[in-house]
Amino acid sequence: MLEQFAARLVTGLGMVIRSVLFWPLILTTKIPSITPFIVESSSYIVIFGTMASYLCYLQSVKYIPASTTGMLSAFDPLTANVLSVLWFHETLRAFQILGDVFILSIAFLQTMALKGK
Repeated sequence: MLEQFAARLVTGLGMVIRSVLFWPLILTTKIPSITPFIVESSSYIVIFGTMASYLCYLQSVKYIPASTTGMLSAFDPLTANVLSVLWFHETLRAFQILGDVFILSIAFLQTMALKGK
């Protein structure tokens, strides 16, 4: 898809499709009072936490192989687990540790497959 269309268009279309899928939830949920802080926080999360990061991810495929990009993106949940333990003093439970083991094993298998080529 990225060969035919610009990364911004793909990102925007993906965000529109995902937002349409959430309409039933949005329409059935009571809306809290909206304050300027909520608007600013939500805007920041949407623009920088979602749109900009996904756009950078899609643009990176032009410079590094998609397999490498996919392998690097697999470390996102692993990093979130480590940082939640270090900063928020969260306790790792069995499923989180199992997920981390799966992430590391998939990254290891991808590395072995790349070296085999």
